[in-house]
Amino acid sequence: MGIIDTIKIKVTCPKCGVTESISIHQKGSIYNPYWQEGFEAEFFGLTWVGGNKVEPKIISAKCKGCGSEAIFQ
Repeated sequence: MGIIDTIKIKVTCPKCGVTESISIHQKGSIYNPYWQEGFEAEFFGLTWVGGNKVEPKIISAKCKGCGSEAIFQ
């Protein structure tokens, strides 16, 4: 059992220019895959849905340094 798939997300604060790349892994086997739950970012507060059997999606990100809404892709 190992990593099956990875989602990479880049988060950027338009106000202070801080950027962070986040990798979210799907682990397990092809018979019992699951997505990572509870991932954290160092510079951003993230709100997300999904995890376990559902591919996670970030729905909002806020810069911890200046409090601005961040852009994620």
